[in-house]
Amino acid sequence: MGLGSVRLRLRSSSTKATAILLCAALALSAAGLTGLIAVMPATKSRPEKRGPVAVEGASPAVSAAKAPERLATPNGPVPDLILDPPYVVLDATSFKNGLSEIQLLDIEGPTGNAVCKDAEGLRWACGLRARAALHNLLRASTLRCRSTNDITAKRFGAYCAITGDDVGAALVRNGWARPRSDAYAAEVAEARRNRAGLWNGDWTIEPSRQP
Repeated sequence: MGLGSVRLRLRSSSTKATAILLCAALALSAAGLTGLIAVMPATKSRPEKRGPVAVEGASPAVSAAKAPERLATPNGPVPDLILDPPYVVLDATSFKNGLSEIQLLDIEGPTGNAVCKDAEGLRWACGLRARAALHNLLRASTLRCRSTNDITAKRFGAYCAITGDDVGAALVRNGWARPRSDAYAAEVAEARRNRAGLWNGDWTIEPSRQP
């Protein structure tokens, strides 16, 4: 065998090797691309736009009643109101909920900064104590209120209850408010008998001082 034959075979073998390497490289490249496609996350479709979803309990500060009870008035039936916290107590008998101010009906109490005298003639901050009493009653509770007024007004009067317990009755019973009528006769009698709240001084409120 001559030298030229050997060179020809070597060249032929080199060409085959190059071809094999090229095929292997192409195969590896294709496999890598396939694997990349396999691990790529599927493109998420754009969610369909929906309108507002009503959420249970996410009602306005003053919302329609959840029960069908109605209070008859000369202008027609008025629905009960469900009031959710938070509340801002203004004085002994009124509080703010959202943009509305609610005055508890048929009761009156000391102003927020009123000063009283007890049975021994000592001065004490009865207005602050009465306001704190209403705050402690309301706290994080849901109220059911009935009103004969226009509930769309900024301020209106109402009877309110917490799980069936009348808030006004509780305030009168503990001496932090007193009735304007005979609506809470039993409660005021109990408060006077126990000298509760402002009755420990027979509701002696000092005249308000003008600045």
